[in-house]
Amino acid sequence: MKNIKKLTAAILAVAMLVVCAGCGDQSWSYKTDNASLKAGVYI
Repeated sequence: MKNIKKLTAAILAVAMLVVCAGCGDQSWSYKTDNASLKAGVYI
């Protein structure tokens, strides 16, 4: 049981890194004078 918890924690940590890395794009997909939408939000 202890190994399952460690494995689950490792998998969740890797999943969080992948998700956070995907949000690192700072380009704009839509931008006007009043509003802007980042590419990561659009995807």
